[in-house]
Amino acid sequence: MNIKNNLNKLIQDVRSRPLYWLTMVTALMGAYWSSDISAFYRGLGFFVWIFSNGYLLVKFRIEKNLPMVLQFAAYELFNIRGVMNNWFPAWEESLKAALNSL
Repeated sequence: MNIKNNLNKLIQDVRSRPLYWLTMVTALMGAYWSSDISAFYRGLGFFVWIFSNGYLLVKFRIEKNLPMVLQFAAYELFNIRGVMNNWFPAWEESLKAALNSL
């Protein structure tokens, strides 16, 4: 196994696809934070996921990969719900009350 050769391949891949690597880093940050005990960091994790999953959603849409588009569209909705549940815990009850009053 040639470590130097593999390292050069890795560096070349980062240079040729920097947004994929940035998306991977932000997705991992989101996963770490969303598992935190603090509601603030859980909400932050979901918020970060909105951007990383949103980028992948757009890329899969460009590639016309329908299963991944549907999956990442669902992730976006779940992440928005996660942010709302962590930072505004009573939002669902307020929404239900508003809808019931119509």
